[in-house]
Amino acid sequence: MVWDHEVGGSNPLTPTIASKPKGSSPHTVEYYRGILSRFLWYAESQGWSDDVRLLNEWHIRQFLGYVGTEVNRWARKGNGSESSLGKASPRTVHHYYSGLHAFFNWVVREDFLAETPLAKVKVSKSKPKVVQPYSGEQIQKMLKVCEYDCHWTLKPAT
Repeated sequence: MVWDHEVGGSNPLTPTIASKPKGSSPHTVEYYRGILSRFLWYAESQGWSDDVRLLNEWHIRQFLGYVGTEVNRWARKGNGSESSLGKASPRTVHHYYSGLHAFFNWVVREDFLAETPLAKVKVSKSKPKVVQPYSGEQIQKMLKVCEYDCHWTLKPAT
C-alpha cells in the first residue's frame, strides 16, 4: 500500500493515498481512505497528538472500543449516516482493525516507528453469518407463486 503524508512533513497521521497501489481497485483504495479518515476524525476529537510516533496501543484500543460500542459513530446525521447508527458488529470492528493494521505496518516499513502500536492489540475474527437454507415446503410455496404469476401475467391477450 502506498500512502503519502503532508509535503515536507514527517507526520503520516494525516494520510491520503497518493496513488492507487498496484493491483488495488478504486473501491479498495476508498475503503482504506474511509477507515483512516474516521481514525483521524476520532484522534482529533480526542485531542490526540497528530504525531504518529506518540500513538500507542491504548489509543488503538480506545478507537476500536468506540467503533464497537458507539451507537452514533462519527457524529454523522442525514443521508448516508444509517450505517453509522447502532452498535457495530464484530465484523465491522475487525475491518477497522485490518485497515489500521495495514497503515501502521506501512508506518513501520517507512521507519516512522520501530514497532506498530497494534502489536499487542488482538481482535478476534468474526464468525461468518450462517444463512439458513429454505425448507422444501418454503421452496414449494415459492414455486406455486411463480406458476400462478406466469399463468396470469403471461397469458396471451384475446
